[in-house]
Amino acid sequence: MDGEELNSFTQKNIKDGVVMYHHTAGEIGSDPDEDSFSLTLSDLSDEWTIGGNRVDQVNLRVNILPVDSEAPVVTVGDVLLVEEGQKAMVEPVHLDARDDDTNTEEILCVITTQASEGFVENISPAPGSEKSRTGIPVSSFTIGDVKNGYIFYVQNVHEGSEPTEDRFAFVCQDGAPNFSDPTFLNIGITSGEQFYLFHILLAR
Repeated sequence: MDGEELNSFTQKNIKDGVVMYHHTAGEIGSDPDEDSFSLTLSDLSDEWTIGGNRVDQVNLRVNILPVDSEAPVVTVGDVLLVEEGQKAMVEPVHLDARDDDTNTEEILCVITTQASEGFVENISPAPGSEKSRTGIPVSSFTIGDVKNGYIFYVQNVHEGSEPTEDRFAFVCQDGAPNFSDPTFLNIGITSGEQFYLFHILLAR
């Protein structure tokens, strides 16, 4: 029966295509895996020969290929603190993601709602260029960019107002694509003195 575990089958079953290997061990990650099993043969005939010798047991090896089926899991940690009119690096303690079947550094995070009191920049050069993208708002970045220290929040909307907070919304995706749930990164905007005191408190 379809979906039932078997302990015996016939050559005819194989020829009819009704015998299948079913992988049940869960997620294997981003690299191929292997499995194996042995078959004991009964009612032997000359068809079961290897190098002219009749055999009564066959060992089969199964190559299990990864399937990119899992969505990234996003972790938002500390509030990102930035001094008014300045910028602050987005670090893994603020925003991180993992995916069991994708290289973590290749996970792409797409900003779905931009910050209102500033913008996100990627200071690394654009692909194929040596020029930094400092000062240019971006709508996406990778977790690799975060880990390499390329992603900054730039607080540039403050004349005539005293903003104290900001945030932007994003989702992270792998190459499949599988999307994470929408997530916010919260940003605290402080004056110079407040910024200094906050960091003293955090260091204790």
